Amino acid sequence: MNKIYKIASSLIAIFILFMIIITLTLYSVSVANADKVVTEKYADSVKYKYALEAEGQRWLANNDKIFEDGNEITIGENEEVHLNIAIQLKDDGKYEIVKWQYEAPEIEYDTIDNLWKGSQNDGN
Repeated sequence: MNKIYKIASSLIAIFILFMIIITLTLYSVSVANADKVVTEKYADSVKYKYALEAEGQRWLANNDKIFEDGNEITIGENEEVHLNIAIQLKDDGKYEIVKWQYEAPEIEYDTIDNLWKGSQNDGN
């Protein structure tokens, strides 16, 4: 009888250990997948930002046409993130970059209105 209890307790311990291993494995796989998704989103945003940068550099490289078209340009203005560039012509015929700014919409954070205010008797 004592031997049956030892075997049963060993089987229960092995089963619990097995369930812990499965749980930790599933957790690590889900965290790795979440990291991959966040990394891909960040990579896409960096690629887009570098594309805006390259377009701005091309605009500056065509400096003969700059002052005919105006001295300010917005690149990617139909997108959420865009690049604003402004230049100013100096007296010596050279130009100075007075604005090179990325603009993105402000992030709106949701507020939680049902938080406990710190009083159990509602102020009475």
